Amino acid sequence: MQVDADIVGTYSPLSDAEVISAVIKCLEELGFKNFKVLINDRANFVDIEPSAILTIDKLKKIGKEGVLKELEEKGLAASLLDQVLNKESTDKLKEILNILNDQKVVFDPALARGLDYYTGLIFEVEVEGYDVGSIAGGGRYDNLIGMFAGRDIPAVGFAFGFDRLMEAMEVLNLFPTNLYTSKVLVAFAKVNCKKKL
Repeated sequence: MQVDADIVGTYSPLSDAEVISAVIKCLEELGFKNFKVLINDRANFVDIEPSAILTIDKLKKIGKEGVLKELEEKGLAASLLDQVLNKESTDKLKEILNILNDQKVVFDPALARGLDYYTGLIFEVEVEGYDVGSIAGGGRYDNLIGMFAGRDIPAVGFAFGFDRLMEAMEVLNLFPTNLYTSKVLVAFAKVNCKKKL
């Protein structure tokens, strides 16, 4: 299950910033304190082989040596890793970062997600103390809706992985202990009613 929010109909970086801001606000309201929103721009990957991007995206999972080994197995240059890691924040990302002005939002040149549909901003949320993976992710997908609508429709959005979100809250003891709940007993009985005419 997912919980998501999207803004449709504008290319403005204000929308990108607003979506990220909504993620941060939601997490803070739920009690999360130590988390980061990692962001990147798909424009940083335009000159790089897609299969190399998929490998480099595993950097946190398999480490530098694992990435270099996999690149070699795919017949790709090991220098691609450094090429990606040395990328700088694009002008669009700088604008989004300036609008947000939040230390929780961090540029990560190795972050790659949704290669088939994201067109610009991409981001995901990592929570300190929860190592299973990101609990939310999103980005700009300006071409996806248009594929079905037959016209350009820009869009940006995010989704929480509901199960991961709940699991992270449980691991970090973020559920309130004073939740008041009602107990309801539901009983089913077969009743044979014969109506006299």
